[in-house]
Amino acid sequence: MQAIVLSRRPWRDHDEVITLFTDELGKIEALARGSKKIISKNSPSLEPPSLCQVSLIPAKENWLLTTAEAVTSFSNIRQNLEKALVAARSCAVIEKILPPAEPDSELFNNFKDWLIFLESATLGLTSLYPAFILKLVGHSGFRPNLYACAECAEDKLPKLNLYFSVSSGGLLCEACATGSVLSGQPPQPIFKISTDVVKALRLYLVGSWDVISRLKLSEENLKQITAVIKNFFEFHFAQKINIFI
Repeated sequence: MQAIVLSRRPWRDHDEVITLFTDELGKIEALARGSKKIISKNSPSLEPPSLCQVSLIPAKENWLLTTAEAVTSFSNIRQNLEKALVAARSCAVIEKILPPAEPDSELFNNFKDWLIFLESATLGLTSLYPAFILKLVGHSGFRPNLYACAECAEDKLPKLNLYFSVSSGGLLCEACATGSVLSGQPPQPIFKISTDVVKALRLYLVGSWDVISRLKLSEENLKQITAVIKNFFEFHFAQKINIFI
């Protein structure tokens, strides 16, 4: 079966525990015996974020990895510091939020496509990682409402005075944003955002990586986007994330 290597950690003298995101089993941990030895045939294929063809057999507590053959080691990612950082954070967040042993072939293929694109990407790396996070949040069932007010459902939103509410799950009109601030409820982040930011967030959710990578954003818009996505992720997953590259 195919697997993307998310992480590896030492286990005893010569073994390692490898966290894999597989197309058939979801996220699993597998024991790779002898992978720390210089003569190990599997070890070169187990470096994150390699895409591998693996063979596994059930063990008492997890899985035993018998063979791993790299489909691609993503050498361009490893040789570029910025790409390597983006890939490492992508693997870490996938490992953090995925429940164990729940297959998700759509997410697996999306993650594989993301790494394949990152391998060849030359533009827009700064904005690509926030887009990856927003796509991941949307896939997980927390797709933000970016076409109408998340509170009153008004779909004729103004071009100015747009707001994004983390707790409401999307855009707010000015009246609802003001009402939320004055309601006395425990405060959740509400961001005043531009129409360009709204357009970018919409594109992040549905656009191809090639199109997203060519998107030109001002520094101020990129700051708004990263702040919105970071807070939106942390609200729904109750986990901190470093989204700034």
